Amino acid sequence: MSDILLKSSGFLLLIAAAFLLKRGGMFRKEDGMTLSRLLINVTMPCALLSAGRNLQLSAAIGVAFLVGFLVNFLAIGIGYLMAGQDSRMMKGLFVINTAGFNVGSFALPFITLFFPPEALAFVCMFDAGNCIMNLGVNNTLGGIVAGTGRKRTVKETVRRLFTMPPFLVYILVIGLAAFGIAMPEWVLTISQTAASGNAFIAMTMIGLLLEVKLPKKDLGRLAKLLCGRYLTALLASLAVWFLVPLPDVAKRGIILCIVAPITSTGPVFTREMVGESDIPAAANSLSILISLALMTALSAALA
Repeated sequence: MSDILLKSSGFLLLIAAAFLLKRGGMFRKEDGMTLSRLLINVTMPCALLSAGRNLQLSAAIGVAFLVGFLVNFLAIGIGYLMAGQDSRMMKGLFVINTAGFNVGSFALPFITLFFPPEALAFVCMFDAGNCIMNLGVNNTLGGIVAGTGRKRTVKETVRRLFTMPPFLVYILVIGLAAFGIAMPEWVLTISQTAASGNAFIAMTMIGLLLEVKLPKKDLGRLAKLLCGRYLTALLASLAVWFLVPLPDVAKRGIILCIVAPITSTGPVFTREMVGESDIPAAANSLSILISLALMTALSAALA
Protein backbone atom coordinates (compact mmCIF):
# COMPACT_ATOMS: atom_id res chain seq x y z
CA MET A 1 0.00 0.00 0.00
CA SER A 2 2.71 2.51 1.00
CA ASP A 3 4.71 1.58 -2.12
CA ILE A 4 1.72 2.29 -4.36
CA LEU A 5 1.04 5.63 -2.69
CA LEU A 6 4.70 6.58 -2.98
CA LYS A 7 4.88 5.78 -6.70
CA SER A 8 1.57 7.46 -7.51
CA SER A 9 2.70 10.49 -5.51
CA GLY A 10 5.70 10.58 -7.83
CA PHE A 11 3.34 10.89 -10.80
CA LEU A 12 1.44 13.69 -9.05
CA LEU A 13 4.67 15.53 -8.20
CA LEU A 14 5.83 15.35 -11.82
CA ILE A 15 2.52 16.81 -13.01
CA ALA A 16 2.61 19.51 -10.31
CA ALA A 17 6.26 20.39 -11.00
CA ALA A 18 5.65 20.78 -14.73
CA PHE A 19 2.54 22.86 -14.08
CA LEU A 20 4.33 25.17 -11.62
CA LEU A 21 7.34 25.56 -13.91
CA LYS A 22 4.95 26.59 -16.67
CA ARG A 23 3.25 29.10 -14.37
CA GLY A 24 6.69 30.41 -13.39
CA GLY A 25 7.55 31.10 -17.02
CA MET A 26 10.25 28.47 -17.44
CA PHE A 27 8.12 26.47 -19.87
CA ARG A 28 5.12 27.20 -22.08
CA LYS A 29 2.03 25.24 -22.99
CA GLU A 30 3.53 24.83 -26.45
CA ASP A 31 6.36 22.80 -24.87
CA GLY A 32 3.71 20.35 -23.73
CA MET A 33 2.60 19.96 -27.35
CA THR A 34 6.21 19.19 -28.31
CA LEU A 35 6.35 16.50 -25.63
CA SER A 36 3.00 15.21 -26.87
CA ARG A 37 4.47 14.64 -30.32
CA LEU A 38 7.48 12.90 -28.77
CA LEU A 39 5.17 10.72 -26.70
CA ILE A 40 2.88 9.73 -29.57
CA ASN A 41 5.63 9.11 -32.09
CA VAL A 42 8.43 7.62 -29.97
CA THR A 43 8.04 6.69 -26.31
CA MET A 44 4.45 5.39 -26.34
CA PRO A 45 4.97 3.12 -29.39
CA CYS A 46 8.12 1.76 -27.74
CA ALA A 47 6.27 1.17 -24.48
CA LEU A 48 3.48 -0.64 -26.34
CA LEU A 49 6.03 -2.71 -28.24
CA SER A 50 7.58 -3.82 -24.96
CA ALA A 51 4.17 -4.46 -23.42
CA GLY A 52 3.10 -6.67 -26.32
CA ARG A 53 6.29 -8.71 -26.56
CA ASN A 54 4.68 -11.86 -25.15
CA LEU A 55 1.24 -11.42 -26.70
CA GLN A 56 -0.48 -14.68 -27.58
CA LEU A 57 -3.81 -14.53 -29.36
CA SER A 58 -6.67 -16.26 -27.59
CA ALA A 59 -10.39 -15.96 -27.03
CA ALA A 60 -9.71 -13.98 -23.83
CA ILE A 61 -7.53 -11.50 -25.73
CA GLY A 62 -10.35 -11.07 -28.24
CA VAL A 63 -12.78 -10.36 -25.39
CA ALA A 64 -10.51 -7.55 -24.13
CA PHE A 65 -10.52 -6.04 -27.64
CA LEU A 66 -14.33 -6.23 -27.76
CA VAL A 67 -14.62 -4.59 -24.32
CA GLY A 68 -12.66 -1.61 -25.71
CA PHE A 69 -15.44 -1.12 -28.24
CA LEU A 70 -18.42 -1.76 -25.98
CA VAL A 71 -17.33 0.54 -23.15
CA ASN A 72 -17.09 3.40 -25.63
CA PHE A 73 -20.59 2.72 -26.93
CA LEU A 74 -21.86 2.72 -23.33
CA ALA A 75 -20.13 6.07 -22.78
CA ILE A 76 -21.65 7.52 -25.96
CA GLY A 77 -25.15 6.55 -24.80
CA ILE A 78 -24.66 7.94 -21.30
CA GLY A 79 -23.12 11.14 -22.67
CA TYR A 80 -26.10 11.67 -24.96
CA LEU A 81 -28.56 11.11 -22.11
CA MET A 82 -26.64 13.37 -19.70
CA ALA A 83 -26.93 16.25 -22.18
CA GLY A 84 -30.69 16.08 -21.62
CA GLN A 85 -32.66 18.75 -23.44
CA ASP A 86 -29.59 20.84 -24.29
CA SER A 87 -28.73 21.93 -27.84
CA ARG A 88 -27.63 19.48 -30.51
CA MET A 89 -24.16 21.00 -30.41
CA MET A 90 -23.90 20.34 -26.69
CA LYS A 91 -25.15 16.77 -27.13
CA GLY A 92 -22.40 16.19 -29.69
CA LEU A 93 -19.86 17.65 -27.29
CA PHE A 94 -21.03 15.30 -24.53
CA VAL A 95 -20.84 12.29 -26.85
CA ILE A 96 -17.22 12.98 -27.82
CA ASN A 97 -15.94 13.82 -24.35
CA THR A 98 -17.76 11.19 -22.31
CA ALA A 99 -16.21 8.45 -24.46
CA GLY A 100 -12.53 7.68 -25.13
CA PHE A 101 -9.98 6.60 -22.53
CA ASN A 102 -6.44 7.93 -22.11
CA VAL A 103 -4.63 4.61 -21.88
CA GLY A 104 -1.24 5.13 -23.53
CA SER A 105 -0.11 8.29 -21.77
CA PHE A 106 -1.88 7.81 -18.43
CA ALA A 107 -3.17 4.34 -17.57
CA LEU A 108 -0.25 2.43 -19.08
CA PRO A 109 2.40 3.93 -16.73
CA PHE A 110 0.23 2.99 -13.74
CA ILE A 111 -0.36 -0.53 -14.96
CA THR A 112 3.30 -1.05 -15.86
CA LEU A 113 4.31 -0.08 -12.32
CA PHE A 114 1.62 -1.79 -10.28
CA PHE A 115 0.52 -4.89 -12.22
CA PRO A 116 2.26 -8.06 -13.43
CA PRO A 117 3.40 -8.22 -17.10
CA GLU A 118 0.57 -10.58 -18.10
CA ALA A 119 -1.94 -7.75 -17.56
CA LEU A 120 -0.28 -5.64 -20.27
CA ALA A 121 -1.36 -7.82 -23.20
CA PHE A 122 -5.03 -7.45 -22.21
CA VAL A 123 -4.60 -3.70 -21.70
CA CYS A 124 -3.06 -3.35 -25.15
CA MET A 125 -5.96 -5.19 -26.77
CA PHE A 126 -8.49 -3.10 -24.84
CA ASP A 127 -6.72 0.03 -26.07
CA ALA A 128 -6.64 -1.23 -29.66
CA GLY A 129 -10.45 -1.29 -29.62
CA ASN A 130 -10.51 2.00 -27.73
CA CYS A 131 -8.24 3.64 -30.34
CA ILE A 132 -10.53 2.70 -33.22
CA MET A 133 -13.49 4.22 -31.36
CA ASN A 134 -11.63 7.28 -30.08
CA LEU A 135 -9.93 8.19 -33.36
CA GLY A 136 -12.91 7.50 -35.57
CA VAL A 137 -16.34 6.36 -34.43
CA ASN A 138 -16.84 8.56 -31.35
CA ASN A 139 -16.04 11.77 -33.18
CA THR A 140 -18.06 10.92 -36.27
CA LEU A 141 -21.10 10.14 -34.11
CA GLY A 142 -20.54 13.37 -32.16
CA GLY A 143 -20.57 15.36 -35.39
CA ILE A 144 -23.74 13.63 -36.57
CA VAL A 145 -25.50 14.27 -33.24
CA ALA A 146 -24.41 17.91 -33.29
CA GLY A 147 -25.74 18.32 -36.83
CA THR A 148 -22.71 20.36 -37.82
CA GLY A 149 -22.62 18.86 -41.28
CA ARG A 150 -19.03 17.72 -40.74
CA LYS A 151 -19.04 14.01 -41.57
CA ARG A 152 -15.84 12.02 -41.65
CA THR A 153 -15.75 9.34 -44.32
CA VAL A 154 -14.62 5.77 -43.69
CA LYS A 155 -11.56 6.52 -45.83
CA GLU A 156 -10.67 9.52 -43.64
CA THR A 157 -11.11 7.48 -40.47
CA VAL A 158 -8.92 4.63 -41.72
CA ARG A 159 -6.27 7.07 -42.95
CA ARG A 160 -6.19 8.79 -39.56
CA LEU A 161 -5.81 5.47 -37.75
CA PHE A 162 -2.94 4.37 -39.97
CA THR A 163 -1.05 7.62 -39.41
CA MET A 164 -0.98 7.07 -35.64
CA PRO A 165 2.21 5.21 -34.55
CA PRO A 166 0.59 3.59 -31.46
CA PHE A 167 -2.13 2.04 -33.64
CA LEU A 168 0.48 0.81 -36.13
CA VAL A 169 2.35 -0.84 -33.25
CA TYR A 170 -0.86 -2.61 -32.23
CA ILE A 171 -1.26 -3.89 -35.80
CA LEU A 172 2.38 -5.06 -35.83
CA VAL A 173 2.19 -6.81 -32.46
CA ILE A 174 -1.12 -8.52 -33.26
CA GLY A 175 0.14 -9.54 -36.71
CA LEU A 176 3.32 -11.09 -35.30
CA ALA A 177 1.31 -12.93 -32.64
CA ALA A 178 -1.11 -14.24 -35.28
CA PHE A 179 1.75 -15.82 -37.24
CA GLY A 180 3.68 -16.93 -34.17
CA ILE A 181 6.67 -14.71 -34.98
CA ALA A 182 8.80 -13.47 -32.08
CA MET A 183 9.98 -9.88 -32.02
CA PRO A 184 13.80 -9.76 -32.41
CA GLU A 185 15.45 -9.30 -29.05
CA TRP A 186 17.62 -6.41 -30.27
CA VAL A 187 14.48 -4.49 -31.28
CA LEU A 188 13.02 -4.97 -27.81
CA THR A 189 16.28 -3.93 -26.16
CA ILE A 190 16.41 -0.68 -28.14
CA SER A 191 12.71 0.06 -27.67
CA GLN A 192 12.97 -0.50 -23.92
CA THR A 193 15.39 2.45 -23.69
CA ALA A 194 12.74 4.82 -25.04
CA ALA A 195 9.90 3.03 -23.26
CA SER A 196 11.54 3.64 -19.89
CA GLY A 197 10.99 7.38 -20.37
CA ASN A 198 7.33 7.09 -21.30
CA ALA A 199 5.92 7.71 -17.81
CA PHE A 200 8.19 10.71 -17.17
CA ILE A 201 7.39 12.35 -20.50
CA ALA A 202 3.66 11.58 -20.17
CA MET A 203 3.34 13.15 -16.70
CA THR A 204 5.47 16.16 -17.64
CA MET A 205 3.37 16.69 -20.76
CA ILE A 206 0.16 16.49 -18.73
CA GLY A 207 1.48 19.10 -16.28
CA LEU A 208 2.42 21.49 -19.08
CA LEU A 209 -0.93 21.10 -20.82
CA LEU A 210 -2.98 21.25 -17.61
CA GLU A 211 -5.28 24.27 -17.39
CA VAL A 212 -7.37 25.27 -14.39
CA LYS A 213 -9.58 27.87 -16.08
CA LEU A 214 -13.21 26.92 -15.61
CA PRO A 215 -15.95 28.36 -17.83
CA LYS A 216 -18.22 29.83 -15.12
CA LYS A 217 -21.26 30.07 -17.37
CA ASP A 218 -20.94 26.38 -18.17
CA LEU A 219 -20.16 24.95 -14.72
CA GLY A 220 -23.44 23.03 -14.66
CA ARG A 221 -22.72 21.43 -18.02
CA LEU A 222 -19.17 20.67 -16.97
CA ALA A 223 -20.42 18.92 -13.82
CA LYS A 224 -22.95 16.89 -15.84
CA LEU A 225 -20.29 15.85 -18.33
CA LEU A 226 -17.95 14.64 -15.60
CA CYS A 227 -20.81 12.87 -13.82
CA GLY A 228 -21.61 11.05 -17.06
CA ARG A 229 -17.96 10.19 -17.52
CA TYR A 230 -17.54 8.60 -14.11
CA LEU A 231 -20.99 7.00 -14.14
CA THR A 232 -19.76 5.23 -17.28
CA ALA A 233 -16.59 4.21 -15.43
CA LEU A 234 -18.59 2.83 -12.49
CA LEU A 235 -21.06 0.83 -14.59
CA ALA A 236 -18.41 -0.47 -16.99
CA SER A 237 -16.05 -1.45 -14.15
CA LEU A 238 -18.80 -3.41 -12.40
CA ALA A 239 -19.73 -5.11 -15.67
CA VAL A 240 -16.11 -6.06 -16.37
CA TRP A 241 -15.54 -7.39 -12.87
CA PHE A 242 -18.74 -9.43 -12.55
CA LEU A 243 -19.79 -10.29 -16.10
CA VAL A 244 -16.80 -10.43 -18.44
CA PRO A 245 -15.09 -13.86 -18.73
CA LEU A 246 -11.47 -12.78 -18.27
CA PRO A 247 -8.72 -13.64 -15.77
CA ASP A 248 -8.71 -11.41 -12.68
CA VAL A 249 -5.38 -9.84 -13.68
CA ALA A 250 -6.90 -8.78 -17.00
CA LYS A 251 -10.00 -7.36 -15.31
CA ARG A 252 -7.84 -5.29 -12.96
CA GLY A 253 -5.84 -3.79 -15.80
CA ILE A 254 -8.91 -3.00 -17.91
CA ILE A 255 -10.69 -1.35 -14.97
CA LEU A 256 -7.68 0.97 -14.55
CA CYS A 257 -8.09 1.90 -18.23
CA ILE A 258 -11.80 2.58 -17.79
CA VAL A 259 -11.21 5.11 -14.99
CA ALA A 260 -8.43 6.85 -16.96
CA PRO A 261 -8.93 10.53 -17.88
CA ILE A 262 -10.60 11.88 -21.00
CA THR A 263 -8.28 11.57 -23.97
CA SER A 264 -6.09 14.57 -24.77
CA THR A 265 -7.60 14.57 -28.28
CA GLY A 266 -11.10 15.27 -26.91
CA PRO A 267 -10.86 19.08 -27.15
CA VAL A 268 -9.26 18.83 -30.60
CA PHE A 269 -11.94 16.54 -32.03
CA THR A 270 -14.71 18.60 -30.41
CA ARG A 271 -13.43 21.72 -32.16
CA GLU A 272 -13.13 19.84 -35.46
CA MET A 273 -16.44 17.97 -35.42
CA VAL A 274 -18.76 20.09 -33.25
CA GLY A 275 -17.47 23.65 -32.69
CA GLU A 276 -15.64 25.92 -30.26
CA SER A 277 -16.23 25.51 -26.52
CA ASP A 278 -14.25 25.89 -23.29
CA ILE A 279 -15.89 22.85 -21.72
CA PRO A 280 -13.73 20.05 -23.24
CA ALA A 281 -10.40 21.53 -22.09
CA ALA A 282 -11.74 22.16 -18.58
CA ALA A 283 -13.27 18.66 -18.40
CA ASN A 284 -10.00 17.15 -19.62
CA SER A 285 -7.94 18.89 -16.93
CA LEU A 286 -10.36 18.05 -14.11
CA SER A 287 -10.61 14.43 -15.25
CA ILE A 288 -6.82 14.12 -14.90
CA LEU A 289 -7.00 15.07 -11.22
CA ILE A 290 -10.07 12.93 -10.52
CA SER A 291 -8.69 9.91 -12.36
CA LEU A 292 -5.31 10.21 -10.66
CA ALA A 293 -7.01 9.87 -7.28
CA LEU A 294 -9.28 7.03 -8.43
CA MET A 295 -6.48 5.10 -10.12
CA THR A 296 -4.29 5.40 -7.03
CA ALA A 297 -7.08 4.01 -4.85
CA LEU A 298 -7.89 1.24 -7.31
CA SER A 299 -4.22 0.34 -7.73
CA ALA A 300 -4.00 -0.15 -3.98
CA ALA A 301 -7.22 -2.17 -3.92
CA LEU A 302 -6.61 -4.31 -7.00
CA ALA A 303 -2.85 -4.74 -7.34
